Amino acid sequence: MIEMNASIHMRRYRPEDLEETVAVWRASRDSDPYVASLHRHYTLQQETAFFRDMVAAQHDVWLAETGGRIVALLAIKDDYVDRFYVAADLQRQGIGAALLEKARGLSPSRLRLHTHVQNTRARAFYEKHGFKAIRFGVSPPPESEPDVEYCWQQEPVMTPPQYPSGPFEPEEHYSRQRRDEFIAAINGAPAALRQAVSGLSEQQLDTRYKNWTIRQIVHHVSDSHVHSYIRFKWTLTEDRPTIKAYDEGRWAALDDARAGDVRSPLALLDGLHACWVDLLRGMSDEQFARAFVHPETGLTVTLSAALPYYAWHGRHHTGQIAWLRNQNGW
Repeated sequence: MIEMNASIHMRRYRPEDLEETVAVWRASRDSDPYVASLHRHYTLQQETAFFRDMVAAQHDVWLAETGGRIVALLAIKDDYVDRFYVAADLQRQGIGAALLEKARGLSPSRLRLHTHVQNTRARAFYEKHGFKAIRFGVSPPPESEPDVEYCWQQEPVMTPPQYPSGPFEPEEHYSRQRRDEFIAAINGAPAALRQAVSGLSEQQLDTRYKNWTIRQIVHHVSDSHVHSYIRFKWTLTEDRPTIKAYDEGRWAALDDARAGDVRSPLALLDGLHACWVDLLRGMSDEQFARAFVHPETGLTVTLSAALPYYAWHGRHHTGQIAWLRNQNGW
């Protein structure tokens, strides 16, 4: 234990600190059983070489020292914190908070870091000090464990707009030319969504826009438009059918939406929209006037009113992804 009035001295790492610094790092890391289990196959010699050649050589490393003892370490490069450890027997005594202030002094506008999803102690510390979880993913192999990226910013993180492409404006009585515009929007929606996610990494696909990740958004558009296509067919073949509603939030929480390949829903949308557009282009005014009943709202909805909503719906969710790409510089 250290005395509460003991001074904490911050200084840069020196090559002669290697052995003691590695000892602090390993002991602090291994104080969490889960994290320790991920690194048991590495020897002291291997980790000493790794710290010397990969951490110290490529990062700005700072040490917290008290009473001549190294008690914490920080490895940072630009705004990214690569290593942040406090001696296992000296945690919760303000050393980590002091070292974090040093990190903020080195990068005043923003700090980023990763930790394991299951490392609840570390996550609680960062969240207590203003860090926000911005994306969930998987750590690089051979570890390949669920991780979370945290970010602290001097200015509040910009809140995603509710309607990045503008709110939906209902239309029901419109010209045939306007109808053709809505059909054209539905026809082009799969290609626009595919372009929006083009080139994104698996980690980027797991970036959240409000409640859903990009991956979940893609799956949601596919789910939603499958339902709409079927609703159109029901309405064309039955007299004011009461449609089947679905819980979009629970659908988006299923494993395929949370972790599945986005190529599958994109391929589904290609075929689905081709069939849907063929159907729409062959419909008469009388058929667009047919209606279904929504079981949750009790409203009677004509197909003429449903058409502009789904033209907007694809644009709305594609706009969410475009907003994330713009904000993150992807």
